[in-house]
Amino acid sequence: MNEGRLSAAVQNLTNHNKGGLLHPSAVDEIFGELVIDVLDKKHPHASVPADNEFDVYPDDAVDEEPFPLAFYKEDVLNAASHLSGGPGPGGLDGPSLKDWLLRRGTRSARLRETMATIVKLLANGSPEYAMFRAANIT
Repeated sequence: MNEGRLSAAVQNLTNHNKGGLLHPSAVDEIFGELVIDVLDKKHPHASVPADNEFDVYPDDAVDEEPFPLAFYKEDVLNAASHLSGGPGPGGLDGPSLKDWLLRRGTRSARLRETMATIVKLLANGSPEYAMFRAANIT
């Protein structure tokens, strides 16, 4: 799939005249061994480092309060101009969201402000359960 050439990659995999997929119990022509044995040699098992190889931190180390992140409607406007792609888990695709955020006048401006507020809230903390419940009422 080099450089996004999906159809060429599929053709290469399904071409029966050259190359293709090998079954793990097949014999590899180059090495003369089972494919699964060749793969095991190329991919050794993971090793777990010893405890003394990790850095030691004092137990009383306190993390400082993180610097709060700020997001504005202009940030959403900038990100919206670069949206593309198919639908995500919610079913909304990039061009539709871009249209909602950029081409609907005052409604788009209000949506950008709302999205900036939501992103700021999620970036700087964990919203309370009531906020999630209010957002998910159908």
